[in-house]
Amino acid sequence: IMAEFGENLKRVREEKGISRYRLAQLTGIHRSSIKRYEEGYIKKISFEHLLKICEALDIDIKELI
Repeated sequence: IMAEFGENLKRVREEKGISRYRLAQLTGIHRSSIKRYEEGYIKKISFEHLLKICEALDIDIKELI
């Protein structure tokens, strides 16, 4: 599930033209954590981080999971 999440996160972020650095600024999540989410190295994501990412990308949670 996290690999699919990471792929979806990267796809949506790139489609919206938002860099990892900018997403980190918008969410308060460290850029390296965003990279690890996208690459599937982090196996769990907190609900708080999930909400922050969805809010920053202006998407519904269903688009990522």
